[in-house]
Amino acid sequence: MKCVGIQQLEAIRRLKSRDIHQLRRTVYLTFVPDEELGGRLGMKQFVAGEKPSSNELLNEIAFSDLNVEFCLDEGLPSPTDKYLAFYDERRPLWDCNQNEKAVFGGHGLSLSDNTAGEKLQKFLNR
Repeated sequence: MKCVGIQQLEAIRRLKSRDIHQLRRTVYLTFVPDEELGGRLGMKQFVAGEKPSSNELLNEIAFSDLNVEFCLDEGLPSPTDKYLAFYDERRPLWDCNQNEKAVFGGHGLSLSDNTAGEKLQKFLNR
């Protein structure tokens, strides 16, 4: 969610405004189109990347150079000062029970079949 990215940027701005410039680890922020593209062209490609072979890009940093200890996904917005962290939030198959069909995970931008909007359009077209 874009609002969570803004919250993270604001948290860093507030740390810097309090003269907290030196943390124990380097913090990297990446904004990649991960779920919009199914992860294929987002973070997965970045993590798998190696240093480019082109002489023009020899100073470019590869993911392996960053020594990443852990990653936080965008998570959910929080109206309080608590940060909600999830383990394995994205699963290929989300919750289902005997009374409903399985709901596949994905981005809200993805076009699913037989949605409420699609049903309404069929009704209006009668």
